[in-house]
Amino acid sequence: MKKRLILLIDFSKFSEPLVKLAHLLAKQLESKITLVHQVPSLVPSLSDLESREQLISHEKEAATSKMLELIHTVGLAEEEVSLLVTEKNLSKILNERSVMGHDDIVMLGLKGTGFLKKLLIGSTVTKIIEETNKPIIAIPSNLTSFEPSKFVVAVSYRFPVNEDSLQHMLETFKPFRVKLEFITVVTKNDNPDSSSAYLLLLEERFRDWGATYKIYHGADAFKEIKSHVHAIPNSYLVAQKGSRTLNDQLFRNFMLNDLIHDGSMPLLILPK
Repeated sequence: MKKRLILLIDFSKFSEPLVKLAHLLAKQLESKITLVHQVPSLVPSLSDLESREQLISHEKEAATSKMLELIHTVGLAEEEVSLLVTEKNLSKILNERSVMGHDDIVMLGLKGTGFLKKLLIGSTVTKIIEETNKPIIAIPSNLTSFEPSKFVVAVSYRFPVNEDSLQHMLETFKPFRVKLEFITVVTKNDNPDSSSAYLLLLEERFRDWGATYKIYHGADAFKEIKSHVHAIPNSYLVAQKGSRTLNDQLFRNFMLNDLIHDGSMPLLILPK
């Protein structure tokens, strides 16, 4: 089955740019596109079952019409895109094998600092990231093209990276000839030797992808990372579900929020 990009659409002003980017990426990856929208299910609590079903049906019909209008605006043909409108929990929907295949990738849109903080610290989208064990791409609103040159992978020896998932992501983006750089921050609670040994191991295992690594120490570590990453054109930050990068408040606030928002850097999230 051909891989697909699964776009979560909320009909905000950022939906159109997201679909345009997905169209560009789909051409590069030779993949299909599926647009997914969850209707709010604004049904009065005392409604009977028949009335409830009718109201939800009307919501779905309206959302489907808006989706069709959206893909026409972007210039996509209807046969190029599949649509899924649901009242069900998005995380459950995305975890269903009938909806997502092994090679599919979920795409989310980032709407600036405020939304990004919600994304990483607490919101409906956070639940999708936490509850959906699928590859996810979170896209800044001002990104206009897909030309990744390097994946900057945040790792820690305490949370080994999912090497199979990373390898699969690299194979997916092979047309872009992406290189790898592993980075880690050594805190006072970390073992420097264990950090170095793990990075050396990853460098060797991913040498076919031009893997390198950098270690950061001390209070200025995040500032140094930010400066370094901003100097790399078209770099993408890669984190893993369950890792320190996504779980630790300090890492989320300084590393992810600053790097992604200020640098307009997409975030790739690997499943466990």
